[in-house]
Amino acid sequence: MILRDEIRDIALKFPGHGYRRITAGLQHRGDPANHKRVQRLMLLDRLLCRKKEKKEEEKKEEKKEEKK
Repeated sequence: MILRDEIRDIALKFPGHGYRRITAGLQHRGDPANHKRVQRLMLLDRLLCRKKEKKEEEKKEEKKEEKK
């Protein structure tokens, strides 16, 4: 439970950090943290970052490439 609390604290303090940055931060602090465990705990607590949406121009370019 201690690891889960630390993950939650970091994720709420830095909402743009994903599981990789949080894992690195925990390891820097000296906590043994496996990236798979951190990702699983963040998924259970719904703390994972959302993927950025593509811009309209990028979407149009992809459609053009698909037509070729």
